[in-house]
Amino acid sequence: MTDHTAPGPRPVLTPSDVRFDHAVIGVRDLDRATAALVAAGLRHCGGGEHTGRGTANSLFALAEGYLELLTVTDAELARAHSPNRAQVADALADAAVAPLGFALQVPDVAQAGAALEAAGQAVTGPVDMQRQNPDGAVLTWRNLYVGPTQWRTPFPFLITWDTPNDVVSGPEEPALQCLDLAGTDDAVLRTYALLGADTAAEGMLLAGVQVRWSAAGTGLEGIHLTGRPPAGPIGAGLDSFLHWT
Repeated sequence: MTDHTAPGPRPVLTPSDVRFDHAVIGVRDLDRATAALVAAGLRHCGGGEHTGRGTANSLFALAEGYLELLTVTDAELARAHSPNRAQVADALADAAVAPLGFALQVPDVAQAGAALEAAGQAVTGPVDMQRQNPDGAVLTWRNLYVGPTQWRTPFPFLITWDTPNDVVSGPEEPALQCLDLAGTDDAVLRTYALLGADTAAEGMLLAGVQVRWSAAGTGLEGIHLTGRPPAGPIGAGLDSFLHWT
C-alpha cells in the first residue's frame, strides 16, 4: 500500500524552479478536435508541424500554460524517428483520442537532469525539439524525460524553451484545476518528491496543480479545467478525458 504521508527525499527542484507548461491529448483528427475545443470556448492560439517527426499540434491557451492536441501526420516517419513519436502513433492506432502526458517548465533541463541523476533518478535527454508554425516561424526547445519515455507514464516531462513560447496565457482563460494520474507507488512518489511536489496528503500538489491518483490506467487519465464556463459541450470524443466546470 502506498503511504502518501511518509517523508520523501530532499527535492532537487523547488517551487520557484518549476511551473506548469502544458498538458497533451493525442487525437487522430486534429481539425475536428480543434473545431470542437473552439466551439466549447477555448481560445485557439496556434500550433504547427514538428519538423521531421511526423507529428503536428494545435494549442489552446489556459490561465497558465496551455492545452496541446497532438496528432500523427506521417505514421511511418513518426515510428522511424524515435520511440516517443512511435508511442504517439501506436496510441492513436488504438484510439481516436488518448491522453498522453504533461510538461513542467524549468529554467534549464540539462541542470535539472544532472541534479535528478545525482539523486538517483534515471532521466532521458535532453532532446532538442522544434516546431514550424504556418507562418514559417520556427520555435525551439529541449525536453527531458523522467525515466525512459515521454508518454503514458506517471511522470511529467520537463521542458526548457530556447525561443519564447508563442502561447499567450491570461487570467481570463480557463485554469487547470486538477490532473488525474494513474500508476502510483512508493517509487513514483519518491520521484515526485524530487521534483518538488507536496506528497504529504492524499493526492498531491505539483507546480500549483492538484494531482489526484487513480487506481486504473497508466499515466495521465484526466484533465480538469475551471473558471469561466464552457460555451457548449466538448465534442470529438475529448469529453472522456477533458472536464471543464
